[in-house]
Amino acid sequence: MATTTPNYGWDVPTSTDYVKDGATAIETLGDDIDASLFSITGGKNVGLVHINTTTISGAASTTISNVFTSAYANYVIEWNGATSAGGGSQYIYFNLASGGSAAATTNWSDMLLLTNDALGPTRSYTSGSAARISYTGDNTSAFTAQIKNPQATAKTVCTFLSYERSSSDAGITHGGALFNATTSYDGCVITTSGGGSFDRNYPHLWIKELIMSETLKAVIVDASTGEVIERDFTDEEIVKHEAQMALEDSAKSAQDAKAAARESALAKLADLGLTAEEIAAL
Repeated sequence: MATTTPNYGWDVPTSTDYVKDGATAIETLGDDIDASLFSITGGKNVGLVHINTTTISGAASTTISNVFTSAYANYVIEWNGATSAGGGSQYIYFNLASGGSAAATTNWSDMLLLTNDALGPTRSYTSGSAARISYTGDNTSAFTAQIKNPQATAKTVCTFLSYERSSSDAGITHGGALFNATTSYDGCVITTSGGGSFDRNYPHLWIKELIMSETLKAVIVDASTGEVIERDFTDEEIVKHEAQMALEDSAKSAQDAKAAARESALAKLADLGLTAEEIAAL
């Protein structure tokens, strides 16, 4: 007689069940697992979904189009092993793009960079037309950046962690920036400073969707030393996080309900024959 697993209650056969019923038992178990995963993940895929790989070869600027869509909210960019063509030192910048054109406005603000290298820890706070996310010289650099809500008509946040190395120095930079405009973008532009270009020997760029993390993490940055400590949330922090998320969901639901009620009221006033000017005057 079939039994169930102790934690999730999945249907599994016992040693006394008939072998001829094995296929049916496997199908039942598969359906149970599928239903559990669907419930746990909210109906989304688990992990990272690969979206795009772009090869960059000797280019001062590379545009990557049609990668941010309404299907996903958050994205991860992984850059591996870039050097500066000719050996010159270059900063690496990230900007949003739409239809192949970079965002032209100076909407990147609150850019905080914490760097620790051979000269010691440094901190900078600035704004501009692109987010500085890494540095490359005559050796190599790599970074991981997370892009929040680039496709939505909402402000976009970029956070990053990078490693940079030249023949005379090496450093780690952790930072973030806010794109302070509620515009939808479908792509991005990676550029260098000073008209330099990326060496063709290190060409790979990946963009992935960050859907969920199995473990909530706390990242602590010591501004005086530049040390970055990452640890799991404590039980108390998890409870506070879940409570905050529930509060935000409740506030959003209330806001959406209020907006819907207002739209309904305006529509009813219009049905009564009031003009837009008369409604605005109320």
